[in-house]
Amino acid sequence: MAVLFSAVTITSDSDQAEFLVAGIPKSYADLEGWTAFESFMNEVDTEQDIKVHVAACLYGEGEVFTATPEEVAYFTIRAAQTDDFFYDHCTDAGHSDFTIPWSPKELFGMEGTTMYDKEKHPNLIGHSVNGSKELHSIEDVAKFICENGLHGDVTITYDDNTPFLNTFGIYIDRIADMDYREELLKVLIPMQKELDGTPDFEEDIPETNGMEMK
Repeated sequence: MAVLFSAVTITSDSDQAEFLVAGIPKSYADLEGWTAFESFMNEVDTEQDIKVHVAACLYGEGEVFTATPEEVAYFTIRAAQTDDFFYDHCTDAGHSDFTIPWSPKELFGMEGTTMYDKEKHPNLIGHSVNGSKELHSIEDVAKFICENGLHGDVTITYDDNTPFLNTFGIYIDRIADMDYREELLKVLIPMQKELDGTPDFEEDIPETNGMEMK
């Protein structure tokens, strides 16, 4: 079995970061939800083009499967610990580039004084293999995802059982309210980092990770 993932280099006008994701991202949508990407983009507060370079990798041989978030977290730790992880254990699966036209005001509706109402969706229900629980705040939702996502996927619904969001483990998969998602990620991402051991790549991982990332 060969596991497919990518080493991504993302560059703004003033900063750059490197991180791993599952599969081969080709657009903004493919990077949404990844902790390192969300952290980087949260710091970009001006309109600009974000450049993305993707170095695809295969770990193992045989039939190809897209890496799970857990496998990406494992590869992240291995790459941080071993300079030659990519050369010794992975096969180069190709390189690609794309650009993200970034406009914070347009994307997030930040037209002057607009503030997100954190009291929106005060009655949600979390469902997991460990049971169900009422969730009354963004903090409750983030805590429920992290506590229960380690044991399986999580579903959160409105009180009438209409789906609101679901996860792959501790990572958001789909969500009905994108504004709520942005606020949730501010609380969720630090919790995810503590759980998955994701380092800040620009500080902890050698610049090339053992693979040429043009």
